[in-house]
Amino acid sequence: MCVSLPGTVISLRGPMALVQTAGVERWCNALAYLELEEGDRVLLHAGLVVRILTAGEAREAEASFAELGVLSARMTYAAPMRGEARCRAGAA
Repeated sequence: MCVSLPGTVISLRGPMALVQTAGVERWCNALAYLELEEGDRVLLHAGLVVRILTAGEAREAEASFAELGVLSARMTYAAPMRGEARCRAGAA
């Protein structure tokens, strides 16, 4: 399963879109979405725009990630076992 933070299209150049996600700007391939416009909210995966979001979908995703950020701040990580990371709840 892949998880993507919503991004905002800053500018367009041909089939490429400059997208800002969590304060980081990167050029992404937007060839599948020729209708894309500056200001649109999008999801990215592996340098590709994979979905255009409505404003409501973007707000809901951002709220979910904000909640996860609070939860992850309370987690401490133990040494990986057999290639997998283990974590346990820590005291906050």
